[in-house]
Amino acid sequence: MTSQVLRKLEAKALIERETDRDDTRAKRLRITEAGIALALDAIERVERADTAFFRPLTSAGIPSAEITALLRRLAERSVDT
Repeated sequence: MTSQVLRKLEAKALIERETDRDDTRAKRLRITEAGIALALDAIERVERADTAFFRPLTSAGIPSAEITALLRRLAERSVDT
């Protein structure tokens, strides 16, 4: 499974695989400029989606720290059940 994902990322020029100089059985992965750009774009999009999703709560005056604490409690309870 992992190698399939790596092959797809490599085919899209998002990563490069190189043979390790010290251990020719091993491969080193390096993210390309295109991979960095895509990751930064994805982070920005997720942050915008988070902001939009939580806007009704923050607009109602609920502090972000309180929202985070409530979500953490929910997550902990879902693990316990």
